[in-house]
Amino acid sequence: MNLSYNVLRLFNFITPLCYFLGLSPLLANQNKLPIAEIKIGNQVWMTANLNVETFKNGDPIAQIKSKKEWRDAGKTMRAGWCNFDTEKVYGLKYGKLYNWFAVNDPRGLAPEGWHIPSIEEWQELIQHLGGPNSAGTALKSKEHWYETGNNSSGFNAIPSGFRNADGIFGFMGEYAKWWCSTEGDTKNAWCYYMTHTSKLIVKYYMAKSYGLSIRCIKDSPK
Repeated sequence: MNLSYNVLRLFNFITPLCYFLGLSPLLANQNKLPIAEIKIGNQVWMTANLNVETFKNGDPIAQIKSKKEWRDAGKTMRAGWCNFDTEKVYGLKYGKLYNWFAVNDPRGLAPEGWHIPSIEEWQELIQHLGGPNSAGTALKSKEHWYETGNNSSGFNAIPSGFRNADGIFGFMGEYAKWWCSTEGDTKNAWCYYMTHTSKLIVKYYMAKSYGLSIRCIKDSPK
């Protein structure tokens, strides 16, 4: 049993403790640390929302703070990220919010060996956990939600809120929304979301200029 395997096991053990303390166990992966992961069915998912500030090739992703800059990024289709309410502490706890232009950027948003899941990959996860009418309970973390889940999947979904096309933040503690890599049309892309009052996980059409969370899935072995 090698050192890297033991370190990875430690990360997976620490993940629930980090959430209990109000911190995300995935700290941007800028230092190439092992990523906490969980196998669900035939898939391997990150157990925290993405929190990177650079593309896979090392180029920085624009941090967009003001409402005007966020609206302008949507109009010019410029990739960008923000922390909820532009507060770093929320980024550490919930991960960053990204517009879909960052998701679709050819430089690659996900770390090496990972990718942004498609609709089909989300559907496989949801069906494995009992379907869209009940999978939310298994996906939700035991903390942070007004009405919590049981996290039986180990996915650790947390209600990170979102940022709308006008740059306004909302619904932290109530909504979790994650981008899919699947495009809808020139203005919209697909996402999945959950609310604090329901067991449902819902597929939804969202303007690409919104800021949503991202949960990555591991590449299949070649």
